[in-house]
Amino acid sequence: MRYTGVELAAVTTIIQDTEKLNVKNISIPFSFLKENNIVLSEKEVDFAISRKIIDLQDLGKIVDVSLINYPDSQYLLEIALNILLNGSYLNPYVQYLEIDYSGVNREDGTIIIDDERVNDRLRYIILLWLFKNRLNSDADFDKVNSVYDDFSYPSDMIGFISYMPTKESGNKRMSNLIYSHWQIYLETYSYLLKT
Repeated sequence: MRYTGVELAAVTTIIQDTEKLNVKNISIPFSFLKENNIVLSEKEVDFAISRKIIDLQDLGKIVDVSLINYPDSQYLLEIALNILLNGSYLNPYVQYLEIDYSGVNREDGTIIIDDERVNDRLRYIILLWLFKNRLNSDADFDKVNSVYDDFSYPSDMIGFISYMPTKESGNKRMSNLIYSHWQIYLETYSYLLKT
C-alpha cells in the first residue's frame, strides 16, 4: 500500500510511538475475544489499534461486535465506515484523538487512560491472553514484566513479577510460584471481562 506524505508521516509517528511500549505487536485475535465474551469499548479499541494489541485483520469483526454494545459511538462507526469503504482501516489521526473523545491521553510516548477501569480491563485482557498462550519459559516472564512496566507498576501484579524478591528458592519452584500467582490474579479479577 502506498501512502501520501501526510499519511506516511502519521504512520511513522504511530510506529515510533508504539516502539516505546515494551509489550507491542501482541495481536490478540478476534477468536480469543469471542471465546472469552470480550466486547471492547471505543476507548479500548483506540488503545488496541494504536498499540497493535489486537490483530488488525480482525478489526472489522471486533468493531462489529462492539457496535452492538456501543451503537452511538462515533469513533466505532467511523472505523466501520472506513473498513466498508476501503476494505481496510488506517486512521492517521489515531494518536491525535482528544481526551474527551477517546479517554486516551498520549504524553511523551507513554499512554495514560483516564478511565481506571478501562486501564485495568485492558491490562487484564493482555495478561489473560499471555497466560493462555504461554510458552512456560522465561519469555513468559519477560512479557509479564513488560506489562507491569507499561502499565506503571500496578501493585496487584507484584506476586508474579519475576525480578521481585521471593522467599522461594530454586528455578522450578520460582516458576511454579509465579504461574500460580498469575493464575490467582486472573481468577480474582475475572469480573473485569464483563462489560
